[in-house]
Amino acid sequence: MLSGMHLASSLLRDPSFSLGARGLSPENSYGVNLDAGTIHLNTQLYSVVSRRTSFFKVEIAGKISAGPFVVRNPAQGTVIMQVEEERLRQPNFFASTLAQECARAQVEQERFGRIDESLGPEAIGEVRMVLTVAGNKVPVSLRKKEEGGGWDVIDGRLKECVSTLSPDMEEHLRALASFIQDLFDKK
Repeated sequence: MLSGMHLASSLLRDPSFSLGARGLSPENSYGVNLDAGTIHLNTQLYSVVSRRTSFFKVEIAGKISAGPFVVRNPAQGTVIMQVEEERLRQPNFFASTLAQECARAQVEQERFGRIDESLGPEAIGEVRMVLTVAGNKVPVSLRKKEEGGGWDVIDGRLKECVSTLSPDMEEHLRALASFIQDLFDKK
């Protein structure tokens, strides 16, 4: 309780901070829960990358004494990145590194769309990747057929099936999926 009073009085002396009412959506807000040992931050970032100007609202949350902190898109709830406290303390982290990472995530989302939106509940599976072919980046999807099994190779530029995977390639894909599943089961 004394820690909370000390923090509150320190922030009130700082002209950069002001009290905000619950329910309002200020440009930047910081929530500190000393009982739970967590911090929750909502802020806005601005980025210019390759002649593209972007404005982002991000949410950062994590334990005060232990990392990592999670950076999310508050509108979609998607995780943009996880950050250790040391990186948050670096000069210009919010203005440069985090803003550019948010821009990259936005471009990636526009290029591929959100996976859960594009697949739909009836889809069984899809793997997406970008390959460099003759110096050009080509988006490719491997999409499991709903009937009869097998996997189609989809050209992401034209959104059409260009081939199907052979049974040997399907076995490699199953082994890859099993490896990744085991990796996440261990987390």
